[in-house]
Amino acid sequence: MGDFLNELLVNKFLQQHEQQSVVLATKELAKHNLVDPITVQDFSNAFCTSERNLRRKCHRLFGKTPSEIIIQYRLVSAKNLLQSGHPISDVAFALGFNTHSHFSTFFKKYEGVSPSEYKKL
Repeated sequence: MGDFLNELLVNKFLQQHEQQSVVLATKELAKHNLVDPITVQDFSNAFCTSERNLRRKCHRLFGKTPSEIIIQYRLVSAKNLLQSGHPISDVAFALGFNTHSHFSTFFKKYEGVSPSEYKKL
């Protein structure tokens, strides 16, 4: 993953607008880390900054914490996979949840409906 992070930092973070890079980095890190979900520490390491500095930047750019950005990305990924017809258990595993019920609880907390209800919409 070291080469990936170097590529990300040199070619994307330094060459693009800061806000676009944070979003892109979140997506790229999450893609490479789906089974082992991205953490705030992974996120801060990717930008060679402290977690405190990352929190300040994310709050300034997005009005959200790094954790909220990661949660938002996981929800968007889950919704896309569910709409594509993937089984709920596969989506749960792909997003790093250990159990189907943990994923369902997480999804319902943020979306207001269970994953099975969401698939029917």
